[in-house]
Amino acid sequence: MPHTPEPGTVYAVHSPLDQRWHAYQLVHAVSAKANKRSHVHIWEMQGAFARLEDIVLGKLKHAPAYILAHDPAPRLPIKSYMGKIPADHIPLGVLPLPGDEPPNSYCGDINCFPFVPEAAHITDAADIEQAHYRSQETAPFDCAAFARQYPKMRVLSLFDSEIAHFAALAQLPELRSLTLIRCFPLGGGLPDLSALPHLNFLWISGFPYAAGSALKAQAKKLPQLGYEITGLRKPEWYAANRDNPLAALADAEHIRAADAKAAAKIYTGSLKTALALPADGFQTALEQLAAQYAAAFNGLNAQRGWIETEERETLCDAFHTLARLAAETVGASADADALQAALDKARDW
Repeated sequence: MPHTPEPGTVYAVHSPLDQRWHAYQLVHAVSAKANKRSHVHIWEMQGAFARLEDIVLGKLKHAPAYILAHDPAPRLPIKSYMGKIPADHIPLGVLPLPGDEPPNSYCGDINCFPFVPEAAHITDAADIEQAHYRSQETAPFDCAAFARQYPKMRVLSLFDSEIAHFAALAQLPELRSLTLIRCFPLGGGLPDLSALPHLNFLWISGFPYAAGSALKAQAKKLPQLGYEITGLRKPEWYAANRDNPLAALADAEHIRAADAKAAAKIYTGSLKTALALPADGFQTALEQLAAQYAAAFNGLNAQRGWIETEERETLCDAFHTLARLAAETVGASADADALQAALDKARDW
């Protein structure tokens, strides 16, 4: 079970990344509310130690404060992590807190610390493979194969992935943390969360409604598990959006839901038009459609200016996708460079 956090407590944790012990002091714990992730604020100690017994509480030194170029006031290097303090983080005792202020960096999942950085992707290195795997692959993620290859995995984060053999996640007995963002299970049942004794953090968003609701029902029965399961999607959403490359705009924090919905509708309408184009004069008609597509987004972007570099690339890629689908349907070919030129000429985003 996770430790009951007390501010000032110093914890030791062993890292499989460097095979050494590290220490940190708990500054503040933000308790989880109903269906809300918990957070902890920590202040790392200097140094790394070969053995746990080499850590002497009274000799530990905090990571030093730092100063920004535009602000001479010293800042404490306090970091915020999602989740509860894991059960294998060993409490060494309590020291006075030399200071407390809001965290200056947000570092992902406490279950990763100090294993690998939050955004790191696992390689084949034996010392890393037990720590954290983050996938954004387009191919289906096979949980059964993954469990066989990485049976001691601690942290698993999947983004925009189809998931095969989902129930096989229960074969990861060391799993501490599971994050599933905009994922879609391909069948095979659900994992039994009670079979994961170390699991203390579960974050799910943009997941099928039935599967997400069933996992939430499991999570409610596990007192050691902090979880947040939101944004579940019903079958009708998938029917309208799953194959729409602009559907992910709905998850962007700076884009209003109404604008994201309108963007997806522009794509759907443009695709319908493109699929109905005749083979004769196909390229010319497609370039005209590209101009109309760009103009539609000119209007949608006019008030709030939400189309930035990443969104611009996404919108252009989406049009090239519908052009390819239309070309395949009518048995014609599309000049991608000419289509891009038509988009660039018409767009003001």
